[in-house]
Amino acid sequence: MTTKEKLLTLFEKNKGVYFSGEEIADKLSVSRTAVWKAVNSLRKEGYKIHAAQNKGYCLAADTDILSVQGIQKYLESSCSQIKLTVLPAAASTNALLREKAAAGAPEGCVLIGINVYPPENGFPEELKNIAGAVFSEAMGDGKNRLAAAFLNCFMALCQSLEDSSYIQEYRERSFLIGREILVLLPEGTKKASALDVDGECRLIVRYKDGTVAALDSGEVRVQERKHLHTPTE
Repeated sequence: MTTKEKLLTLFEKNKGVYFSGEEIADKLSVSRTAVWKAVNSLRKEGYKIHAAQNKGYCLAADTDILSVQGIQKYLESSCSQIKLTVLPAAASTNALLREKAAAGAPEGCVLIGINVYPPENGFPEELKNIAGAVFSEAMGDGKNRLAAAFLNCFMALCQSLEDSSYIQEYRERSFLIGREILVLLPEGTKKASALDVDGECRLIVRYKDGTVAALDSGEVRVQERKHLHTPTE
């Protein structure tokens, strides 16, 4: 771990708390010059680090930058085997994960881009369904707390895949059910009505020609905020 990473770990665990340069150097077993360089490096990355005479340095309490150190402080014991990497930019974290898996990366490898979205592909089907369910629950104050909440929920549910209660949770939290949507297919866009979510977390839709289909992947968009009256039978 670099001096900058060690310093960020210290700051993230103690937001708003001042540490003198000497105290930081002692805690990290580095020189005062190394501390100064690490502080400046973090500032260049956007971290708001206050400096005050006779007080030292502190990370501003309202700092909200996604980082491994920021996420780790919120992780629970169920995430102990996770090897976490935060990327400044990536065309597709799913594609990168597939490459890592093909290269023999161990289980527990997690990639997070600066923009956090629920994954759509790249997991076994059960894990992909859980990912969609728990992402809707992962709410909190800030990017790091959100990412950690998702990982905590996801890993906890992964340890008990036989429990399918998350499916009902997924269904209740879905904002698509009962709405007119556009389904983006390889052959073009089709209008449809979102009817329900089935036992495999697939979205059940009815196209305008009356055809009913179960979607387990792909992209849909809400066409309009119009609730449907679906048959009870």
